[in-house]
Amino acid sequence: MGCHGPPDHDSADYDRIVTVTIELRSICAYLLSTIPVYAPRGVSLWPFVASTLYAALLRGDAAAARVLGISYDASIKSGWGAGLQTSSDPVLRIFSGTYPQGTDCSTQVHNEGHAGALALSAAERLCDLTDAVIILRNDCAPALSALEYGSTRSPELQGHAMSIARICAQHNATCLFLHVPGTTLMSEGIDAASREGAEAELGPACGPALQAAVHDAAARLGWVVSVDLFATAANAIVPRYFSRYPEPSSEAADAFTSPSWNASTCPACSLCHREAFFAFPPSHLLPDFISKARADGARGLVLTPTAVTGDHWGSLIRSAVPIDGEPHLAFRHPLPLLHHSDGFRCSELALFAVDFGPSALDSRPTTPPCAGFCTIRTHPPPSPLPTDPALAAIRHDLQRALR
Repeated sequence: MGCHGPPDHDSADYDRIVTVTIELRSICAYLLSTIPVYAPRGVSLWPFVASTLYAALLRGDAAAARVLGISYDASIKSGWGAGLQTSSDPVLRIFSGTYPQGTDCSTQVHNEGHAGALALSAAERLCDLTDAVIILRNDCAPALSALEYGSTRSPELQGHAMSIARICAQHNATCLFLHVPGTTLMSEGIDAASREGAEAELGPACGPALQAAVHDAAARLGWVVSVDLFATAANAIVPRYFSRYPEPSSEAADAFTSPSWNASTCPACSLCHREAFFAFPPSHLLPDFISKARADGARGLVLTPTAVTGDHWGSLIRSAVPIDGEPHLAFRHPLPLLHHSDGFRCSELALFAVDFGPSALDSRPTTPPCAGFCTIRTHPPPSPLPTDPALAAIRHDLQRALR
């Protein structure tokens, strides 16, 4: 199979000897578990036409069926952006995300394929995909072809195609692929979300030296940083993090929606451990950050520009846990210690260790962290799409009408 169109059966080299890799074993395991489930169902004689179904979604004619439109775009430097529409709410909901740390972003077609898998995974957290028809819209035809048919030329694109296939199989969903011009994604705001939107989420962020200083300060207090409250896949300093938008690997979208920053139930031992967060909040969120941390009785390390006259400064000083006898650590002229700091103006950063506990609202008993404490907590289930007892019949009639 190639990444530039449907498989060419006449030229396929079925007798070619290939190396049995970990990826090939994974694909074979997927086929062995999936084919027995889906083979008896067959293939629809009249498959949906993606462009016609998407037009019906925009008109509101698909309101009785589970139809989702995911328009997405990718940039090289920043990340990806996507817009989600559903048959129950066709208004475009735009969000952004970043590539995981260590991702090779040098090839744009790989970025577009990666962005499609990430956007679908993010949509999985926003709404119920069960029995849905999902339309993935993008302006890169080679990437869309690889996601639909797979790719023997690119292990990266094949991996992203498999990610989409697994998500769809898990939810019994059907995925359609629709090419649109780049100008369309620009007019819809998707292109901007993948550039300016993702760029805004990237920084300022701690570089390696500053990350090491944060972990060292925590270790001096006998703490282990367990969760990064304001981060992305590209800059989180620990595996568990909260992101502004529903990135696939984040524990929650928006730290302020988390029930408690003070403690959480560990998926490894089922006991409740006290958190030690790291926070580098945007300046405009500092008042809300202080309010939430105080209400939860939370503890952790906070990195913030030095501002002794700021309203938040006194709260940090009063709740500070001294580090080597000092109320905070100072980092003068910190810009070389930061990544993605364009537009960030700061002559000194202060690192506080704070403890706002105990909380009158969270009095759960906690135990010392176990080895699995940094395992990501399970995502809460999304709100289900409307269900109709006659959904199968309605979808059949809609499919016939749109063929």
